[in-house]
Amino acid sequence: DDARLGEQILERPRRCGLGPGRQQAQQVMAFHDPEIGGWRQQVGGAAEAAIQGLAGAGLRVGLATDVGGGSNFSMLRSMGAAYEVAQLAGHALHPAALWYLATAGAARALHLDDKIGNLAPGMEADLVVIDLASTPQIAQRAARAEDFWEALFPTIMMGDDRAVRAVWVGGKPTVPAMSGH
Repeated sequence: DDARLGEQILERPRRCGLGPGRQQAQQVMAFHDPEIGGWRQQVGGAAEAAIQGLAGAGLRVGLATDVGGGSNFSMLRSMGAAYEVAQLAGHALHPAALWYLATAGAARALHLDDKIGNLAPGMEADLVVIDLASTPQIAQRAARAEDFWEALFPTIMMGDDRAVRAVWVGGKPTVPAMSGH
């Protein structure tokens, strides 16, 4: 039953000290909770309707990587997978929604949105500079884009470590800018 599945999913985070209000459920979430009006939705990825439903129920929604719950540490691959799963469910997930889930949404889900998750005065920020033309295929598609989000989309779907041009942690570069493609 869904309630039992939800409890099983949340059991490990609770054992790790992520008590009420701070649990992170991964991969597949099943909710049936009288506190949110018996609202019930099974989610196999991040679709905008599901995100809005979860957020509307007062839950914090973000996107992250976890080899224990997935197959890699790449946020680009996780965003691409979320998009593909949403497509399978009949939803189009906008690149802006994917980027939000990986940044501000993830910070909010971790209750850290007062410190990280966006570029604003007083916030802490580690930065990754992304090359929107990191491969010939991505460059070709991005060149035909009519706006920024359309230019970002091919990197979300096809990008890999070659898309990372530089990384800044605590105001200092940690990965030098790459030369060439």
